[in-house]
Amino acid sequence: MRKILAGLAMIGFATAAAANVGWNNSYVYVWPGEGPDVWYDLNGSDQGQNFHGADLGDYFITDSLFLNGLLNAWADGDDYYTATSFSLYYRVYETGDSPPGWSHSDSTSIAGLGDNNWQAYTPGVNVLNGLMAGNYSVDVFAYKIHYWDTAGGGSWEERIWRDGVDNQPYTATFQVVPEPGTLALAGLGLAALAAFRRRR
Repeated sequence: MRKILAGLAMIGFATAAAANVGWNNSYVYVWPGEGPDVWYDLNGSDQGQNFHGADLGDYFITDSLFLNGLLNAWADGDDYYTATSFSLYYRVYETGDSPPGWSHSDSTSIAGLGDNNWQAYTPGVNVLNGLMAGNYSVDVFAYKIHYWDTAGGGSWEERIWRDGVDNQPYTATFQVVPEPGTLALAGLGLAALAAFRRRR
């Protein structure tokens, strides 16, 4: 019950003072409460399926669907990241409705992969929590902040938006359906109502 949303990469707002950083292939993966993780590309192409446009499947109201990020980046010279430098931003809404504000899952640690490459996970978030039956969309984008000059210089933010266009998130869909028992009870109720009307 700990996983969630997935990794995204971003293009940043460049400044002359901080040019020695960038994104490597980053991903979102989902865990449906059982079975293996299902991986999707953000700015990468390793997994073969993009998060944008993906159908994440059908779930009962009582199921879980954890959204997680695996975010990869590089930083040279005096540029560096901290344990909380990476975040996966997400929002869930009924398809066709106006999107709500953004929520985010922040990294709690990073790993050095060598050659100035870094990797961070964002903890999983259950995007089914509190939802009723319906068709839903989930938007995501990735965020990171790096620092330069260990003596206390500055910081620079970068985001991965879809197609490199600001405010264009990656969007996937999923469906929440009633439990089979709920449908059966509803059917019995309709049958009883029909029988009552016939007796009148």
